[in-house]
Amino acid sequence: RRRTDRRPAERGIAAWFNGRAREAWALAAVAALSLAVLFGPWLPSAERLVAALILPFPLLSWAALRFGARETATIAVAGAVAMSWSWDVGTNAFQELGALAGTAQLAMVAVTLTALVVAAAIDYRNRQDSELHLLAVTDPLTGLANYRHLTTSIDRQIRRSRQTGEPFALLLLDVDNLKVINDQLGHNVGSRLLVRLADVLRASCRVTDLIARYGGDEFAVLLPGCDAAAARTQAARVQAALDADAATPPLAASMGIAVFPADGETADALLD
Repeated sequence: RRRTDRRPAERGIAAWFNGRAREAWALAAVAALSLAVLFGPWLPSAERLVAALILPFPLLSWAALRFGARETATIAVAGAVAMSWSWDVGTNAFQELGALAGTAQLAMVAVTLTALVVAAAIDYRNRQDSELHLLAVTDPLTGLANYRHLTTSIDRQIRRSRQTGEPFALLLLDVDNLKVINDQLGHNVGSRLLVRLADVLRASCRVTDLIARYGGDEFAVLLPGCDAAAARTQAARVQAALDADAATPPLAASMGIAVFPADGETADALLD
């Protein structure tokens, strides 16, 4: 599942019991129970043989469609180990098929390989989707969010604030003298200046803040949970980081603050 917010990933105990983890535990439990049914001595041979022909496909399909190639391969390896153990202890239902035992096991191998191929294809497609999503919402020069992602995030924050009553603020920065720098020193120097400003914003803003390149020389920072006073404090922190940057050409920017809902109730009004 692709993350679409900027919340830090869960760590510790919480990561073991969130919705995704609970589904993984359920898959592990069903896999263990299925292997016990398939290769254990608790069911008659006829029932175990029917189960061996039916259970692997939905189990491996679940792992392939909902998780990925690694989890599917893990279940396949566990199944191979359980099958080898059942041959040694004489509880393998395929043994009673005689000459057809090899054919039945080849059918299981074919199901397993098909599930692995499907899982690999899904993983590849998910990686492509993630890359396309990243390109759609990211500025290629600075790696920050782009204008589209910014306005979408502002609209989402407006809806959340109307529900919870929590304020938020918007900080807009305009790089000083970028046109002069481009004309005198070249566009490559101007581009590196923009990248420096992006690095300053990353270092001086909170993890929960959304930093975006608003335009050619304009940047915006969405500040959830900030009122006017907190936004001015954040602006002062950014200004201090700009002043501390000693590289050349000098890095300077003009800043403005808008607070929801006092300064506007829409994304356009806040940006204006």
